[in-house]
Amino acid sequence: MKSTLDALGLDYKFFEVKPEKNWVRTTLLKPSWILKAREELSGPLLYIDVDAFVHEDPWPYLSQYDADLAAVGYDNGDLNSASGWINDTPGARELLTRWLGGADNRRGADTGGLEPTGENGDQGVLRQAVLAAEVAGDESIKFQRFPVNLTYIFDRIDWYFLYGPVLIEQLQASRESTQHEKRLARRRARLVELEDSIQSRKTS
Repeated sequence: MKSTLDALGLDYKFFEVKPEKNWVRTTLLKPSWILKAREELSGPLLYIDVDAFVHEDPWPYLSQYDADLAAVGYDNGDLNSASGWINDTPGARELLTRWLGGADNRRGADTGGLEPTGENGDQGVLRQAVLAAEVAGDESIKFQRFPVNLTYIFDRIDWYFLYGPVLIEQLQASRESTQHEKRLARRRARLVELEDSIQSRKTS
């Protein structure tokens, strides 16, 4: 992550997070540190999970958006919170607060049975908060959905090329703790490819 941001000359700030006792509970902490970043920093922000490779400066693309919050949306309604655009608006703070409240409630109700799925984690809670606002016609917040090329999961089959080149490639570090050997092998092979591309940039 750091090497790609440095190569593109982008400003950034890392937030170190103490993990919870499992992956899904750790993801449910995400709105807490995003809200902290929103309080500490001024202007529009782009949150990116650290296990990512940034291929191009995303800000010219992001300038097209005027929502309070935006994230990749899929045809089935799921959201990908690996990257999120957070505007410097009251609506952004309100939606982050709702997201945090839902995440805290889910963690508080957990008795150890939360399956490590996206729906159980932070992005499932974000989806609930967004859908509740949209169904209610709540005009105090505005949410927009990015196409999949903005944050592309490295081995997912999506028609991302219909929208443009991949700007941010998500490398799924969570696969290091799973038993899916084929997925893990694909991830490690992709990491080698990207490391080689970084070295090529430095020598060219």
